[in-house]
Amino acid sequence: MFNKSSLFICVAALTFAFVSCETQQKPEPEKLATPTLSITEQTANSFTVSWNSVENAAGYAYALQDEAEQTTTNTSVTYSDLEAATYTLKVKATSGTEEWSDSDYAEISIDLTAPQLTFTFEVKDLTATSATVVCTPSDDNAPYWFDTMSKADFDSYSSDTEQLMKEVLDQLIALGEEEGLSVEETLEILLSIGQDTWTPTAMTPATDYVVYAFGMSYDGTFTSDIQTQGFTTLENGGGDVNPAIENWIGTWSATTTGKLEWYQPEGSQYVEALYHEDDPMTATFTIEQNTNDPSQLLIYGWSQVDSSLPALGLVNEAGDLDVYSYVAVGEESNGYTPTWVAFCKIGEDDYNLVTGQFPAYTFTLNGETATSTLYSDALNDGSTFSVISMEVYAIAETSYSIYGSSFPVYFLGGNITLTKEPASTKAASTLASEVNFPVFNQHKAFSARNNFVSIAE
Repeated sequence: MFNKSSLFICVAALTFAFVSCETQQKPEPEKLATPTLSITEQTANSFTVSWNSVENAAGYAYALQDEAEQTTTNTSVTYSDLEAATYTLKVKATSGTEEWSDSDYAEISIDLTAPQLTFTFEVKDLTATSATVVCTPSDDNAPYWFDTMSKADFDSYSSDTEQLMKEVLDQLIALGEEEGLSVEETLEILLSIGQDTWTPTAMTPATDYVVYAFGMSYDGTFTSDIQTQGFTTLENGGGDVNPAIENWIGTWSATTTGKLEWYQPEGSQYVEALYHEDDPMTATFTIEQNTNDPSQLLIYGWSQVDSSLPALGLVNEAGDLDVYSYVAVGEESNGYTPTWVAFCKIGEDDYNLVTGQFPAYTFTLNGETATSTLYSDALNDGSTFSVISMEVYAIAETSYSIYGSSFPVYFLGGNITLTKEPASTKAASTLASEVNFPVFNQHKAFSARNNFVSIAE
């Protein structure tokens, strides 16, 4: 006779066997993505290889040539004190769970057999505030970076010049990003090929500087060590020069309280002005000492039409900066004539152009900031006026023009606040010339319709 209890046991055993069979069928682990390798630093006897972070990886295994495999959780590895040779590094992502398996190896070749890039420097045309530096590489086809900095700043990196190279690269990349450029696009603009010349300005008189250079490829890989040469700027230009002039040499960010708009009414051959009293503008001023007349300061950046045209400044006995003209007029060999044409507010509600030989703006320094006072006086008829803006061209004794490729154009207006910036860099200057093309590169003159009046003597 069939036993019911035996049937129950049999069914239970079959069920257990079925479940056990299911748990033994595990899915195959998924392979991790293969890292992408790049050489991020390289000198004559060292290199650094970096790679992207691989999702779900617990770490990375790597091996150079036939050496034993090593592991790391970093995404880069550095080798130094190497002999000249070609090296192969392989890297894979490693798994820490059963769900994933190690990736395939990625390999990269590093060539340290190429001769070390070297540089020779020539420093010439030294003045108290500028110099001309010529850099000549040993390989005319190898890209490189060169620049100048004060010896005091360079000495702060004396034990780690590689850190300086990294900081320079970071700064170059950041400048390019501001212009929407990739790393390669940025470095193709900024790096030099063959002999190159750089003329730093706004330097400090009687100060030690260093010109330095190092090789770098367009992907940001360092290809040589830093080489340097020192030089010293000249003493200030004579005993009659106000020593306070040094306080003004450098780069300044400028912010105005307003702006002056010149526009051309429809169908008119003239332009008219509209002052926006509470509409600020910004600019960057680079103030340099005039090499032909050390008592004068040339202020680049005031002009919104042509940045190559300097305004003229003189430092008075109080140490303040008097700005006489938006464009310095005259022969460089004889210095510049302090004269200006200014757009002014006359009386309560009238505006007109005024000519004269007085400082239109006076800047007073307080630490790293300077604030302006606008010139005001009386005209021949007894009415009072105050300066609003200076960007007007004098083309004859009583003839003036406003320039622009199209209208409206906007000029700095109202009071101006200056803030001292770090010394302008070769990189910023190069990018500005290559990327930020001047808006008004095709000048077109329009005569202003206003009458012109002169300041009372």
